[in-house]
Amino acid sequence: MRLAPLVAAALLSAAAPAHAQAGREQFREAARTCRYAPPAEQRACMARELCSKNRDPAACEERYFVNAERRDIVLEACKGKQGTVLRDCLREEYKKLGPVPKS
Repeated sequence: MRLAPLVAAALLSAAAPAHAQAGREQFREAARTCRYAPPAEQRACMARELCSKNRDPAACEERYFVNAERRDIVLEACKGKQGTVLRDCLREEYKKLGPVPKS
């Protein structure tokens, strides 16, 4: 009986890398699909491709665009920095923005 929690923990830890690999693969496929889209439409294409299999594609695309805007703000603030200075800058800028709004 004491073996059941251990087996469950082992299965969960084995599933996490597989799930991450699936996410990377989905991103690579979306990038391949959208690579010839005009630059102005690439972000929308990526959102559409990444969210196409989601339960609620509209909410997924909205989250994608909110996070993309936040990332643009942070990257602009930390432009030109490298290494640990960049890491610290990114961390501080994300803290300034606060938590991601719930959709």
